Amino acid sequence: LNGGKVDLSSDDAEAVDIIVDLFKQKFDERVKFGQIFVSCHKNATPVQVKKAQEKVATIEKELQKSPFVEIAGQYSESSSEENIVEDIKDNLSPIKAKVIFAMQVGAQTKESFRDDDGFYFVKLFGKFAKQEIRYDDVKQLIASCLESIQKNRILNSFIEEILQNKDIKLFVF
Repeated sequence: LNGGKVDLSSDDAEAVDIIVDLFKQKFDERVKFGQIFVSCHKNATPVQVKKAQEKVATIEKELQKSPFVEIAGQYSESSSEENIVEDIKDNLSPIKAKVIFAMQVGAQTKESFRDDDGFYFVKLFGKFAKQEIRYDDVKQLIASCLESIQKNRILNSFIEEILQNKDIKLFVF
């Protein structure tokens, strides 16, 4: 709300946060990329680091021969859903954001880079510029979001009320 202080109930503040996050995901500068992840936390033992580096070396060789997505499916230690990511810059680690936002669409890292949780190879599939939005363009989205939030509040209240009723009897047929 442009830095101004607005007194909102905690429920309304939560709704605003949900809508702001939704708008960031939809309209902020963002990227779509594939990743190959090799786990190696910054406090890993020398043996764990050596094992991770050996895997990284294997992946580097394989990327010279085979498509990125195929190698990601074969070697990445993240789930297959996490191998293709679309996210805003603010949600990426500073290291990952620096590497990815410096790349051209279609490019992939030739060597891994290290982040706090391990080594990464990335291929950039798309870059999306920050979009300016007008209220008329998003008012239906805001209304839908508020309606969904209200439905969730009612449902949660109903479930809470049921759980507080100690005379619940379950019948199994």
